[in-house]
Order: sequence, then structure tokens, then C-alpha cells
Amino acid sequence: MTAVLERLRGSAVRPRRNARLAFFGLYTRYTFQVYVQHIFVVLAGLLIAALTIDVSTQVRELLAASPAATGFDIPLRLAWYALLRCTDIATRLLPIGCFLGVLSAEVAMTVGRERLMISNTGRSPFQCVVPAVLLGIMFGGVQFTLDAFLRPMAMMAQISGRLGDDGRRADRTIDRGQRWFASKDALVRARIEYGPSPVLRDLTVFATGDDGQLRKVLTAASASPEPGTSFWLIKDGRLWVADGTGSRGFTVEVSPQTGEARADLGMDPLWVSYLDISPAYLPQVVLHSLAGSPGGVFDARIYRMMIQVRYADWFLPGSMILLASTLSLFFLRHGSSFQRVIMLALIGYVVHVALRAINLLGGYGYVSPGIVAWSIPCVLIAVATTVLTLTYALGTGEGISGLLRKLFGGLPGRSYP
Repeated sequence: MTAVLERLRGSAVRPRRNARLAFFGLYTRYTFQVYVQHIFVVLAGLLIAALTIDVSTQVRELLAASPAATGFDIPLRLAWYALLRCTDIATRLLPIGCFLGVLSAEVAMTVGRERLMISNTGRSPFQCVVPAVLLGIMFGGVQFTLDAFLRPMAMMAQISGRLGDDGRRADRTIDRGQRWFASKDALVRARIEYGPSPVLRDLTVFATGDDGQLRKVLTAASASPEPGTSFWLIKDGRLWVADGTGSRGFTVEVSPQTGEARADLGMDPLWVSYLDISPAYLPQVVLHSLAGSPGGVFDARIYRMMIQVRYADWFLPGSMILLASTLSLFFLRHGSSFQRVIMLALIGYVVHVALRAINLLGGYGYVSPGIVAWSIPCVLIAVATTVLTLTYALGTGEGISGLLRKLFGGLPGRSYP
């Protein structure tokens, strides 16, 4: 009886498809179209929900922003703000939207028996994910364009128009009085005129020694950047230096007669100009400049992290699409159920939360920039490849043990049942 069952199991192996893969064949075009339709529907739903919450809580402030909107300007301003916010929200939600959209498409194709028809043609799982790979390449370019160019442009438009919480918080035209911030070498208190060329008014700079004790205090009526350098030109300055050795911090020599000086305060003027603006909203050129600034920013790691994150954008949506496609091929190959669909959706949500969490940890310096940017896409691609290989092994009738025999059967000292 056992021998008969083994013979029947061997005869159940599906025939392999020997036809040459057509990257833009009928199956690829059709599945690609279905994926795109479902992704846009999911993204539209996510954007509408997020915009409704965002706009509804700020309508009064939006319409009251100078100049106040009246008459026909009211819907125009609301539409303009919604467009600006769409850019930021879409950048955040595109990866999870791609995952949920592909999952929705796969569920629809499974329920409609389209996946069963495709499986009966003998198409292997590796051939089935070709549309997912092509779609990942396309949305990778979209994600990079949003993150590196459109999102910073939208945020700068919000700031210039003082629209929304972010625009009002980073407004460059309001005199917020004395404020404290830390440079690389000292603690600074000043009123900031952001410029484009920043000016520090009523400046006080404190520097400590190696023992943590106060060693230098510089006061000045104003400080403006010297063109083409990282130095600041001090006017009406006074310098106090403590007795003893171990002094460190900024370098300055104040003229007793004029009170003028040329000081290296450890502050890149460009960094001061974009103070209080998240690195995620900075233009690409500014981000590269601050990441390579020689000691002119408080912490350059977050700028280097954002550069790596933007480069990883080319692979993040694709890895989410590939994960959704391969998991669907594995878990939905015998039909869909509510429990399986919810489980797959929760997997995508967990990845989304993990992505946000690791970016937060990287922003505080707990994780290196390279790990923050590349860990999630690399892990997702590895998991998707493993799941795809298992799906192929189960589809051929050989099972996991047969796959292991193929991979390691020729190695000495290894044997598998």
C-alpha cells in the first residue's frame, strides 16, 4: 500500500512550463493592470481618510493665515493645502498602500478563480511574480521622486504660506525672541533672522571645558556669516575666558578697540537657516551639504540617514509589493479565507510600524544610518525569496524535503529523508 501511495504521489508532480518567459506577455500586462488599479484605490482611500483628519482640525487656522481667505479664495486655499499635504502623506503611505493594494488584487484574483486558471497553465511561482517586480521598479521611482523632490517642495510652500501646523512652526518670518540651541562646540542663545543669509542678534555663546565647567562666554550684538566660509563676523563682541587650562569650544579673537571679530562657532550658516525643519523635508542639495559639513552641524548622522533612506526608496515599495505577492501565492494557493486575508494584512501593518520605529530610532542615533535605510527592504526581499522558493517546491509536489535534497543532497555528510 505504501509503495502505491508513493507512486501516486510521484505522478502528481505538475508539469513544468518550458516556454520562454515573456516579460510583457498577456499575463504580465493583465496582472500589472490589476495591481495598479487596486493600489490606486487603496491609496485613494488612505489619502482621503488622512486628509479628512488633517484638514478638519485646521480649517480655521488655514483660512485665517495672512492674507485671510474670503469668498472664492476659501475653496482654493483648502484645495491648495490638501494638495501640499497629499505629497507628504503619500510619501509616508505609499509602501503600505502598495502592500495592501497587491494583497487586495491577489484576493480578488483568487476569489474569481483567475489564480487557479493561471496555476493550471503550469506557470511557476517565479514567473508569477514578474508583474510584481516590474511594478516595484516603477513605484520605487515614484517613491524616490516624492521623498527627494516633491515632498521638500511641498513643505517649503507650506512654510512660505504659513499653512498648517508644520508651516506655522517653521515660519521663517516671525521673530520668536531669544531661543536656545546647541551647536557642535557650544550652547547658543540668540534671536535668529533666518535670511536666506542668517543673522544672529543678541548673541550669547557658552562653551565648557573637558571637565564640564564653563570656560568661555561670548556676547555680541550680532553675528553674520562670512561669505564662502564657515566663519561668523562678530560685531560689538565681548569675550570672557576662565583661568586655567582645558579650555575648548569655539575659536575667536575679539578686538578690544572695535569689538569686532572673526569666529568659528561650530555652526554652518546653512544649518542655522534650516533650523527647526525636519531633515525629511529638506531639499536633496541641502541634505547633502549638511551631511558633509565639516563640524558645522550639531549631529550630522540624521542627515546621512535621510540620504540613505531616500536611496533605499528605490527598493522599499518593490520589497513590499514582492512580499505581498509571494505571501499571497503561498497562503492563498488553495483559496482565500477571512482569517488568512486578515493575517496577511496584519503582516503588512507590522512591517509599516517597524519601518516607522526604526526611522525614529535612527533619528535619535540608536541605530546606524545604513541599518535604518536598508535593513527593512533587504529583510523583506529575503523573506519574499524564501517564501517564493517554498511555494515552488510545494507546487512541484516534491515538498520541502525534496527541495533540501536538491540544494544539499550533493554535499558530503548530509542526508535528508
